[in-house]
Amino acid sequence: MTILITTCSKRKLTKGGASLEEGVTFKTQDALMDHWQDLVESVPKSEYVEVAKQYQGRGFRQVLHMVQGELNKLFVISAGLGLVRADVAIPGYNFTVSAGSSDARNILPYVTFDAGAWFEAMCNFKYDAGCSAGSYNLEEIFHKAAEDEEYVVLALSRPYLGMLLRELERLHTEDPTQFECLRIIGANLEEIAPYWMFEYIMPYNAHSGGVVGSKIDFAQRATAHFISEVLDTTTQCNALAHAKLVHKKLPAFLQTSTGLTGGGSNGLGVRTKLTDDELIAFIMAEWENCFGAKTRLLYTLRKGRGLSCSVERFAKAFDKVLISKAQATAQDVLMTEVPDA
Repeated sequence: MTILITTCSKRKLTKGGASLEEGVTFKTQDALMDHWQDLVESVPKSEYVEVAKQYQGRGFRQVLHMVQGELNKLFVISAGLGLVRADVAIPGYNFTVSAGSSDARNILPYVTFDAGAWFEAMCNFKYDAGCSAGSYNLEEIFHKAAEDEEYVVLALSRPYLGMLLRELERLHTEDPTQFECLRIIGANLEEIAPYWMFEYIMPYNAHSGGVVGSKIDFAQRATAHFISEVLDTTTQCNALAHAKLVHKKLPAFLQTSTGLTGGGSNGLGVRTKLTDDELIAFIMAEWENCFGAKTRLLYTLRKGRGLSCSVERFAKAFDKVLISKAQATAQDVLMTEVPDA
């Protein structure tokens, strides 16, 4: 069974519980954290609701259906509570805060909200010490997935990936091999993802810009397709093999999910694939515009031009260009005349 991690929804079963006082502001994020945790701990047990019942959004209900009753395999990223499991009862609350949101600017007018630090602190928060109920952390989840040989699928939006980045970066630095089980699905995540994460992002995201209608539950709809059409049809595969299969099956998903068909570079169908020489030419042409940054170049290729390329193949082409530029620079230095003493 796959472990799913997705985002919470604004629509909730209960409206009461912990809520910030209207007009309250804080000079530091730590002060806000202390105050918020006090509010959460003060919620009476009568206002606790099981996670699976609390969130009512369409995307969340779709993910809930995927786990087929195994609620211990579903985790929810909540700005108000951290990372919670679907079969655990949580306090009622009314609080949404993400980087750049009006909530964050109004609550913390003197400092910039640090989403990564907030999430890290919430993941270490036990709101009910009596029964040790509280948030989980990604390290625990990856460790359990490795033991059980399961995949961990993240279905999320950019603001929520921003909350997780700090913790993901730390875990990747400590042990990159634990990420072999990770698959990430969402729209335009490469805009903020570090380069090492690109191989784990399934190529649904490059096409979400063309989806007509609501995009709120795009990650959840794409995840449903990924599990049923990719994971359930393969044995243990690496991320590259899964990405190739997603790319192959993407046109059918777009047609059934959004009613769209088509191709080319408009983000609605299968992307054009460059030859090795064309790929090198593209990198050289965009080198100055992207400041020679590998991540910017790959993002420009996939998002700006709607072109197809695996991370591994792009890295090889980038290294060739880098070597050729280094050789050209060295040649220029040798050819420079040394002025007479």
